[in-house]
Amino acid sequence: MLALATFGLLLLGTAPIAYIPIMLVGSLIFVLGIDLVKEALWDTRHRTSRSEYITIVSIMVCMTVWDFVAGVLFGIVVSCK
Repeated sequence: MLALATFGLLLLGTAPIAYIPIMLVGSLIFVLGIDLVKEALWDTRHRTSRSEYITIVSIMVCMTVWDFVAGVLFGIVVSCK
């Protein structure tokens, strides 16, 4: 089914995406962001040690303040201790 939908999108091009309201796309991205923050911070609070939790929070702060790529590089550097 996914292969058929992908093939249909290949034939039609990206024109159908223009019919999706911008507010709907923004709200979906917002909900996805909230879900990722919940999964990273709330779900791991009792499963990880304090230093690991601080590492997770510092990576999220770095990604928020600077950039996603800088946060990934920061996470790699911090986790290689």
